[in-house]
Amino acid sequence: MMTRASQLLSAILILMMPCLSVAQGSVTPDKEEAISRIFSALPVEASLNEVSKDLNQQFSQNPFGLPTDKNDQMMQIFRKAFNTDSLSESAHHSLEKQYKPAFADSVLEWLDTPTADSVMSQEHEFYTIQGMRKRIISKYEYEQNPPPEDRQEIVRSLINAQNAVNSEVRSQTIIFRALVSAFSVLSDQRSFNESQIDDIVGNFNSRIQGQIEQELSNQLLLMYHDVDTTMLKDYRTFYNSPTGQWLSDARSEAVHTAFQEAADRFLSDVREL
Repeated sequence: MMTRASQLLSAILILMMPCLSVAQGSVTPDKEEAISRIFSALPVEASLNEVSKDLNQQFSQNPFGLPTDKNDQMMQIFRKAFNTDSLSESAHHSLEKQYKPAFADSVLEWLDTPTADSVMSQEHEFYTIQGMRKRIISKYEYEQNPPPEDRQEIVRSLINAQNAVNSEVRSQTIIFRALVSAFSVLSDQRSFNESQIDDIVGNFNSRIQGQIEQELSNQLLLMYHDVDTTMLKDYRTFYNSPTGQWLSDARSEAVHTAFQEAADRFLSDVREL
């Protein structure tokens, strides 16, 4: 978000330059509208929920071996910290901070293209109940007839253009570190210092890097199952452009900020137990 003048300076400007204040007043709604439209077009909220939901399911099984009551308590705090509304609010606020008018205007123009409409509608549907059903059908079809190599290559290059693997690794790392730190606080038998936590998280990163790359490829093949190949190529071309890179980076930063703020809330509440 662009830095605002202090309240005192704003008051002086309003008194001395009423015309300027009117002009400035018309900028904010346009900016907010642009941010809201871009945020709504991206399935950020759904993807945030999917990552935190997956890790919640994994750690609800108590892999650290905490006493059952403590693990249940920890996961209850986790679900509160990583709730949908808080994650979405943090991500939206982060996107506001990264707002750049020229790039935002280009994105808004692109959102009106048939390619953006077609591909992004599939992204949103992917996370719905109907989309989950379609995943099963598409997965079965691909098991019988694997997608052509050229289509797989398009998906891999799109993943690279969006820097999606590194972004996903960072997202999972933020949450994993928070859970390891929480275990260290709650365990009566073992605790870790920061260096030990760094080692554990480093091993986690090494283990999931290749796994995430394959998972993302499989996921996008299912997500874009019904997208025309030409449109998918156009979509990749957009993300290779400066505007596409800005959007990809802004989206990743919004997701990471949301997870980090949730992780901080989570650890703060755990330490107060």
